[in-house]
Amino acid sequence: PRGSKAKWEHSWYYTTRLVLARDKNRCQECKKIVRDGYEIHHIRRREYGGTNHPSNLMLLCKECHKALNSRWTDEKFKEKKEKDKYEEYWKKLLFL
Repeated sequence: PRGSKAKWEHSWYYTTRLVLARDKNRCQECKKIVRDGYEIHHIRRREYGGTNHPSNLMLLCKECHKALNSRWTDEKFKEKKEKDKYEEYWKKLLFL
Protein backbone atom coordinates (compact mmCIF):
# COMPACT_ATOMS: atom_id res chain seq x y z
CA PRO A 1 0.00 0.00 0.00
CA ARG A 2 1.06 3.49 -0.75
CA GLY A 3 2.74 5.35 2.07
CA SER A 4 3.37 2.23 4.15
CA LYS A 5 7.16 2.50 4.06
CA ALA A 6 8.97 4.56 6.64
CA LYS A 7 10.62 7.78 5.48
CA TRP A 8 14.11 6.32 5.81
CA GLU A 9 13.21 3.61 3.30
CA HIS A 10 12.08 6.24 0.78
CA SER A 11 14.66 8.94 1.09
CA TRP A 12 18.36 8.60 1.78
CA TYR A 13 18.53 12.40 1.87
CA TYR A 14 15.97 12.56 4.68
CA THR A 15 17.69 9.77 6.62
CA THR A 16 21.09 11.42 6.22
CA ARG A 17 19.70 14.66 7.64
CA LEU A 18 18.28 12.77 10.63
CA VAL A 19 21.63 11.10 11.34
CA LEU A 20 23.56 14.37 10.93
CA ALA A 21 21.23 16.11 13.39
CA ARG A 22 21.22 13.26 15.89
CA ASP A 23 25.03 12.93 15.84
CA LYS A 24 25.41 16.74 15.92
CA ASN A 25 27.71 16.69 12.88
CA ARG A 26 30.31 14.80 14.94
CA CYS A 27 32.22 11.74 13.76
CA GLN A 28 31.18 8.98 16.15
CA GLU A 29 34.72 7.54 16.19
CA CYS A 30 37.14 10.47 16.50
CA LYS A 31 34.51 13.00 17.69
CA LYS A 32 35.65 15.77 15.35
CA ILE A 33 33.00 17.97 13.75
CA VAL A 34 32.47 17.16 10.09
CA ARG A 35 30.83 19.59 7.74
CA ASP A 36 31.89 18.14 4.40
CA GLY A 37 33.45 14.79 3.74
CA TYR A 38 31.20 12.86 6.09
CA GLU A 39 29.96 9.34 5.46
CA ILE A 40 27.03 7.45 6.88
CA HIS A 41 28.07 4.04 8.20
CA HIS A 42 25.78 1.01 8.50
CA ILE A 43 26.46 -0.55 11.91
CA ARG A 44 25.05 -3.86 10.71
CA ARG A 45 25.82 -4.22 7.02
CA ARG A 46 22.86 -4.42 4.67
CA GLU A 47 24.14 -7.71 3.27
CA TYR A 48 23.74 -9.12 6.80
CA GLY A 49 20.23 -7.84 7.36
CA GLY A 50 21.01 -4.26 8.35
CA THR A 51 18.58 -1.53 7.32
CA ASN A 52 18.66 2.15 6.51
CA HIS A 53 16.86 2.89 9.79
CA PRO A 54 18.67 5.67 11.66
CA SER A 55 19.27 3.32 14.62
CA ASN A 56 21.53 1.26 12.34
CA LEU A 57 23.45 4.28 11.05
CA MET A 58 26.16 6.54 12.39
CA LEU A 59 28.06 9.54 11.14
CA LEU A 60 31.77 9.09 10.45
CA CYS A 61 34.44 11.21 8.83
CA LYS A 62 35.94 9.68 5.70
CA GLU A 63 39.15 8.70 7.48
CA CYS A 64 37.38 6.84 10.29
CA HIS A 65 34.97 5.17 7.87
CA LYS A 66 37.86 3.89 5.78
CA ALA A 67 39.68 2.65 8.90
CA LEU A 68 36.55 0.98 10.26
CA ASN A 69 35.85 -0.79 6.98
CA SER A 70 39.50 -1.88 6.77
CA ARG A 71 39.33 -3.35 10.28
CA TRP A 72 36.12 -5.15 9.40
CA THR A 73 37.65 -6.53 6.20
CA ASP A 74 40.77 -7.67 8.08
CA GLU A 75 38.63 -9.43 10.69
CA LYS A 76 36.54 -11.19 8.05
CA PHE A 77 39.73 -12.22 6.21
CA LYS A 78 41.16 -13.68 9.44
CA GLU A 79 37.90 -15.52 10.13
CA LYS A 80 37.90 -16.98 6.62
CA LYS A 81 41.55 -17.97 6.92
CA GLU A 82 40.82 -19.77 10.23
CA LYS A 83 37.76 -21.46 8.74
CA ASP A 84 39.75 -22.59 5.68
CA LYS A 85 42.52 -23.91 7.94
CA TYR A 86 39.95 -25.81 10.03
CA GLU A 87 38.27 -27.30 6.94
CA GLU A 88 41.64 -28.31 5.48
CA TYR A 89 42.53 -30.03 8.77
CA TRP A 90 39.33 -32.09 8.68
CA LYS A 91 39.75 -32.98 5.01
CA LYS A 92 43.20 -34.36 5.79
CA LEU A 93 41.84 -36.40 8.70
CA LEU A 94 38.95 -37.79 6.71
CA PHE A 95 40.91 -38.71 3.60
CA LEU A 96 44.06 -40.24 5.12
